Parts: sequence; C-alpha cells; structure tokens
Amino acid sequence: DFKSLTHVLSKLASQPIHESFALKKLMQIQSKSASLEELLGWMSKLSKLHGKDPFFSQSYLYFELLDPFLATPSNKLSSLLEEAKTNFFSEPSLQNRISLALAELRNESPDKALVALGNLNNWRNWQQTRPAWSFIASMVFDLNHDTEKSIVIRKSIDFENIDRAEKESLANLFPNKFLNFEQ
Repeated sequence: DFKSLTHVLSKLASQPIHESFALKKLMQIQSKSASLEELLGWMSKLSKLHGKDPFFSQSYLYFELLDPFLATPSNKLSSLLEEAKTNFFSEPSLQNRISLALAELRNESPDKALVALGNLNNWRNWQQTRPAWSFIASMVFDLNHDTEKSIVIRKSIDFENIDRAEKESLANLFPNKFLNFEQ
C-alpha cells in the first residue's frame, strides 16, 4: 500500500536519525507522481544532508529551474544560472548540460542554451535521454529556429513517461508548445 508507506516515510523524514533514509525512499517511490513542491522540499533537505554529494545539489538545481513561479529576471534566477554554469564547467554531464540550457532559456537566452546542449553534430543524442530533457532540448532547437531538429526530437518523446512535476512545470513554462507537442 503506497499511500500508507508514503505516510510512514513522511513521518520518518521528520526524525533526524531516519531523515536521509526516508527522504531517499520517498524520492524513489514517489518521484513519478510527486508535485514539484514535494520534490523541491525533499531535494532541498537531501542536498543539505549530503552537501558533498553533487547528485543531490544538481538535482535540486534542476527542479528549482523547473519552478514556473521563478521570476524572470530575478536575483534568484541569476544565482541559479551561475550555479548551473559552475556545475557544467566542473562536469559537463547530460544533467548539467540540460540544467544550464534550461537556465539559459529561463534567462531568455536561447542561443546560449543551444551552446549548453553541446556539440551540434550529436544533437540526436537528446532523443535517448529522459523524456523531459528531450522536450527541453527540442524547445532549445525550436527557439533557435531549427524546426527540423526540434520535430525529430519531439517525435521520439513518450509524453506518458514524463514525471508529473516535470510535465506540469513544462506545460506552464511552454504552454502552447507543450500542448502542441503532446498531441
């Protein structure tokens, strides 16, 4: 019974001795159906508990950038953009690339988002990533007037497999584009 398990884990997450374990398990079993607010809360706590583990801080950054209520422009967006750049330059992983691209899109710099995606000869690689990341990459190409690449990537996206928080956020960030792509 996932509802009962989630309730127990939520209670355990408030106990310092069990907090890390409970939060990791909540992320494991609820990440597909959790709201962005829930994910941000869990990831915020995990990134504080595991300050030296970049996985948690990088994931938290990605979710912060998905927040449709993040003001553009704002000091917070500038700070998140700088953090995304730092992560990217220390490790240009796919997660850090998509976070930087999303930060640049949020900062209304689609040309810089295109650079963040990496070598344009490898643009098809974005088809094999998480569906939400594929969608973000397709938006980068679309906003840079490369419709062909955008459509090819979009056709590979399984919108049913986008996690709830990502789906709701992307629909808010790109309302007309997301609805058109999903059909």
